[in-house]
Amino acid sequence: MSHVVQDARALLRMFRQSDARDMHVRVGDFAMFMAKQNGGANPLKQRAVAQPSVAAVAAPVAAAVPRTNMLTAPHIASLVSALPVGTAVEAGQVLARLELLGEFIDLAAEGPGFVEAVFANELELLEYAAPILKLVLH
Repeated sequence: MSHVVQDARALLRMFRQSDARDMHVRVGDFAMFMAKQNGGANPLKQRAVAQPSVAAVAAPVAAAVPRTNMLTAPHIASLVSALPVGTAVEAGQVLARLELLGEFIDLAAEGPGFVEAVFANELELLEYAAPILKLVLH
């Protein structure tokens, strides 16, 4: 087995055990990109079960904290438009529009809320996973 295949397998094992969300490795002519669908959380850590006494105390505190959603670029693309800070949105409403090779990609809100912050400028080239805006959900 070649060293490249062995090295790639070792990198993949380390990546799967890490909390990293994605990884891009490039050495000479060799390039490898890996990404996790679950946002990078270690699957072994997700199986931990909270103690009932701790969960009962933590539940009221968690309910008082508003949930936020960070909208990030799903691809390398240009930002065409994004809603301004303070805009109230409904579930499914378009928050931002990207352009990738002449195709438009609309990014929608997962629930009702409002735009708390915008991190990218119109016509800016966005890298993969670059933050676009922060949405506070109701």
